[in-house]
Amino acid sequence: MRHFLFILILIGAIAAGRWIYLQTLAILLIGWADDARSRELALEYAPNNPAVIAARAKYLAFRAEVPDTGQGLAELRRAVSLTPSDYRYWLELGRVAETHGDLSTAAQAIDRARSLAPRHFETHWAWANFRLRNGETEDAIAAFHQALLISENRPGVTNGRAALNVYDALTQSRGLDLRILKQVAPDDEIAQSWLAWYLAGRGQLDPAMEVFRRLPRQVNPATPELASQMLLTAQQSGRYAEAYEIWARLRSASLLPESLPGELIENGGFEEPDLADRFATLRDTGLGFGWVVARHPEVVATRDDDRPYRGGKSMRVSFPRGMTVAYSGLSQLIRVEPGLSYRLMLHCRTRNLPPETPWLEVTGRSSTPGIEAEIKTRPRIELPREAPEWQPIEIDFVVPPGVSAIHLTLQSPRYWVIDGFRRPELWIDEVTLTRGKG
Repeated sequence: MRHFLFILILIGAIAAGRWIYLQTLAILLIGWADDARSRELALEYAPNNPAVIAARAKYLAFRAEVPDTGQGLAELRRAVSLTPSDYRYWLELGRVAETHGDLSTAAQAIDRARSLAPRHFETHWAWANFRLRNGETEDAIAAFHQALLISENRPGVTNGRAALNVYDALTQSRGLDLRILKQVAPDDEIAQSWLAWYLAGRGQLDPAMEVFRRLPRQVNPATPELASQMLLTAQQSGRYAEAYEIWARLRSASLLPESLPGELIENGGFEEPDLADRFATLRDTGLGFGWVVARHPEVVATRDDDRPYRGGKSMRVSFPRGMTVAYSGLSQLIRVEPGLSYRLMLHCRTRNLPPETPWLEVTGRSSTPGIEAEIKTRPRIELPREAPEWQPIEIDFVVPPGVSAIHLTLQSPRYWVIDGFRRPELWIDEVTLTRGKG
């Protein structure tokens, strides 16, 4: 009797092992290959596995050379009957039923999936999209809103990518409708930040700024990158006032001190790190209102503590070897008002500069969209060739009409040969811009 029981157990173990092996082989087949033969073979190995049945059904409905949504629908019905509590097969049944034109079955299946998994973003997303595709816009808006509410990475914080997908789905279906987008977006800062970014990226800067201004000044760490993208949109559109407003919020989010009233040049004493160091978008594009220190193959520009004019730092520019290209690697964009006069002042010291010295140049930027205004205001500040002590330099100019920002740039010609024992260097500190009386 004992031997008989052992034989029965052994046979059962072999059968179970074979079953597990075939199930695993079937799952591997549908995961590794995407053709009719792999699905048919998988179904031979595991004829009652709902995942295998659903995989073949989806292949027949969507990827077969001659799609057969009717057969796909029939097989998904079987998958659902085998595992009626798994929402995934109900979702697939709804998708194939809609493709087949059976909207009643599709609605019932997707709604069933939603009832089985009420806390899953995927089920509400599918329900909302189904309603949207069938012209039930208000129901779709409510469903999308609910989907975003449960997409949270943590309580009260919407998943940003989910929000972006919702905004995009609605816009593709109904056009850019501000009412719909505002209605569907949850109130938390992530959803609202993505909404502001989304609107700005589609040329709707005014409503984007309306949303942006409602965000708390100290925002979630995920939102500054979105704000930096908005900054680029505003700046590239010539909307310098809005761009600077976003810039100031980025400074606040980065815990950097705000500019003093009347201070037009950012960090004129070079005391603070560059905001661009904290945001890849600014660093990669060179845009923003802080100092942009562009890389050059031969010229080195760094904040330096060697005898600054005031404070603890100045900007040092060194020319250690011959140059392959001219230099224009230190610059800042500055807000101004058309028609007003300004005085630009700085302190500098130099040593060993060639006869043709570097200079600071001011170029105007138009606020008219679509016009890249390299309007030359013509002021050009030539630096002294040899100035071992700090020297003040200033220049007055009037901003032309149509110009609402200027670009201040340090430039130098191409120095072909550099004396390694007399390296050319210059230092700049306390750069200021003040309004004149004109």
